[in-house]
Amino acid sequence: MDELLKNLASPSWWIGVVLLSVALNLVSAYLKAPLDRALARLSQRKRAKFVEEQKEIGAILEKALKLKDGIVLLAIEELKLFILGFLLIILCLTFLTFIGKLGTSLLIQIAMLLLTLGFVLLIFVCIRRATKLAEARKWYEERKPDA
Repeated sequence: MDELLKNLASPSWWIGVVLLSVALNLVSAYLKAPLDRALARLSQRKRAKFVEEQKEIGAILEKALKLKDGIVLLAIEELKLFILGFLLIILCLTFLTFIGKLGTSLLIQIAMLLLTLGFVLLIFVCIRRATKLAEARKWYEERKPDA
């Protein structure tokens, strides 16, 4: 406690605090404008991407509505993609388990690891597409006439 009171009474501590606060204030003043511009650009890109995705989901729904059983086919495709993604996750976990246990050559282990990474990419594609189909079905459920 005595050391704290000694530091508060010290002019060097007060000068250091004041200088540091002035320096931080100047830095923040110079960084505010570029930071605001960068965040505005990021927001515009996200907004444009959102609008594009909404148009794509609308196109998926319109295409499904043109078919006789389009909504049912949409649901089946969505389910198929989710199941495929889940099976690929299981396959990736199996490959990762066997990579260390096989004791085979390094080349085979690298090939299995690259194959696993390819499957991970395919998982993301399947789940993303299935999510868009689910969103299109959700739009249909919200807009369908009550019969």
